[in-house]
Amino acid sequence: MAKRHLLIGKNRVNFKLYITLFLLLVGLVLVVKLASIISQSKIENVSFVAVPAPKTFIPAGSELSPDKFEIVKVPGNLVNENIVTDIKTFNNVQAKFDLMAGQPVKYSSLIPVVKTYSALQERIPEGMRAMTLSVDQTTSVEGWALPGSLVDVLLVKKDGKTQLVAEKVKILSLGGQLEGDPSSPGKAKTITILVSQEQALAIASAQPLGKLAFTLRGLDDEQNWQVTHFDPANIGVKPAPTARVEGMLKYKDESGRDVHYTILEGKLIPVEEKR
Repeated sequence: MAKRHLLIGKNRVNFKLYITLFLLLVGLVLVVKLASIISQSKIENVSFVAVPAPKTFIPAGSELSPDKFEIVKVPGNLVNENIVTDIKTFNNVQAKFDLMAGQPVKYSSLIPVVKTYSALQERIPEGMRAMTLSVDQTTSVEGWALPGSLVDVLLVKKDGKTQLVAEKVKILSLGGQLEGDPSSPGKAKTITILVSQEQALAIASAQPLGKLAFTLRGLDDEQNWQVTHFDPANIGVKPAPTARVEGMLKYKDESGRDVHYTILEGKLIPVEEKR
């Protein structure tokens, strides 16, 4: 009998334990569900901000440009005054540290790109080129061709023929000097000229064919060359005179016949009518 009471008491304890465990489990489920609801509510209330982020990993020291970034959305509470929000910021800067793909970038992770420019580069307009050539006292017009002067470039070929290669070319520097003394000729061995892309190609192509020479232009001389080629076979040969026809004239004489004249260098030259 005592054994039976003991068994019944034990069963009651187990039942209470089961009930307690069940209630704890239900409570835990309710807590988890409540936490999920609260968390979801917080997420729905978070505002997102569009910021630029690297498309791929960018190592430190790399020069940046906007095309290396894409726009991503991040929670607004993660964006502060140190986070880059304008993609145009990535012009003329480089990465101070490694930048992770898809992650917002801090201003403190950027440093300016320091580009050095020579004084000569600042004098080269867009689309033009600076070209340096070797010269001597003869080809440099005794050094009177100074920075700022206009010269024409000639090619004296190995067969003696000469042709114009480029005209109205500006001198940028002489012997590495950007300024010259107009009262005293220099003795530079190099000259740097400002040329168009086509002139640069023409001069480079001409160099192996012979010797280059420069002719110095007057201060206000803007005329083009009338003769651009010369053959040494023509030295001393006078060109045949050419008359300049200025017009034609026709009128009737006393007999009513049409008379034709050519106006040649201010003179009336009768023209016989062909029959």
